[in-house]
Amino acid sequence: MKRFAMNGAMLFYYSLIAGAIIFLFTSTVHSFLLHCPSSLHATMKLLPRQLSIPLELHESGSVNDDNPFSHPYCSKTAVGAATAFVNRLKDSSKPKMVVFDKDGTLGDCSGSLRRWVHHMTSKIESMFAGAGNVENLVHVFHTEIGWNAAANDVVPSAPVAAGTWDDIVSLVYEFLVEHQDLMDGTSLISRDLVMQWHLELGDLHEHDTPLLEDLAIMMKACQELGYTVAICTSDDRAGTNKAMKRWGIDHVVQFSICGNEVQEGKPSALPLRVLCQQASSGMHTYHPHDCIVVGDTTSDTGMARAARAGFCIGVLTGSGTVDQLLDSGAHLILPDVGYVPSLLKSFQQQQLSTETSPVAREISL
Repeated sequence: MKRFAMNGAMLFYYSLIAGAIIFLFTSTVHSFLLHCPSSLHATMKLLPRQLSIPLELHESGSVNDDNPFSHPYCSKTAVGAATAFVNRLKDSSKPKMVVFDKDGTLGDCSGSLRRWVHHMTSKIESMFAGAGNVENLVHVFHTEIGWNAAANDVVPSAPVAAGTWDDIVSLVYEFLVEHQDLMDGTSLISRDLVMQWHLELGDLHEHDTPLLEDLAIMMKACQELGYTVAICTSDDRAGTNKAMKRWGIDHVVQFSICGNEVQEGKPSALPLRVLCQQASSGMHTYHPHDCIVVGDTTSDTGMARAARAGFCIGVLTGSGTVDQLLDSGAHLILPDVGYVPSLLKSFQQQQLSTETSPVAREISL
């Protein structure tokens, strides 16, 4: 009977600890979401379309004060994932890394994708010039790569926005093979031909601009909080190196992995695992659960889920929608990467709060 009473008391106290952790974390993130130091109005000048939904949430105060994780920009697993990550932060010997996607997360690739689709569409029209309904074939092609011709933009988390260039070239080649019976009999198709079309565009991302004017400052703020900064992208190495140099972050990014350096691209877990191996040294060994993944498409959030990353943030600066990102693995949705340092700081504050919590001290005795 005494043992039962003691177990009941311990269960009660442990439930208090869990409640305190969840309350402290949710209240911290709630405050963060509503009072983020980044200027929404200044950012809106750069990204008015992408910020319309979060801005409405911010101004309407529609977040449930009793349970801030009930609003549509957090997943049901956000509290558990955040609490587990915060608990790992208590061990200062364990490394931690924030892993950014590149296109659509750090840089605006919309113009580059538009240029690529228009170029490939003209090639498709030439190949099927003798066909009866070229417009219908082009529509099918656009559907398969994920392009909305009416909007002149990608569809949310489209293959052309989320895949590696090698994957996208294969997709074009497969389309040609599928419909080759409609071509002129003299037309010869091969994957090499499609790759040649692709290479005609040169450095496709050379005109991409950063989605945040101070990317380097944002990344340094993450480093000051103790995080290693890395990039995991579906773009090729050559384009990635050029972009990092143009955006002034080549000296800040500590590790990076590209789509042409792994056997399987996102949303496979492999890119994040390879990145962790690359970052590991004699002093530190990185694992996916030590990482916070930040991305704009389901390929990014899917990779985070597949690799069991510690936490995953979806941003609304690319082609992914809120529902897509949450359904595929994001724990929290933010307007852009400018908010990331504030969230990391809230994690740090939560760690200190739980370490000094009166409830926690009482239980430790």
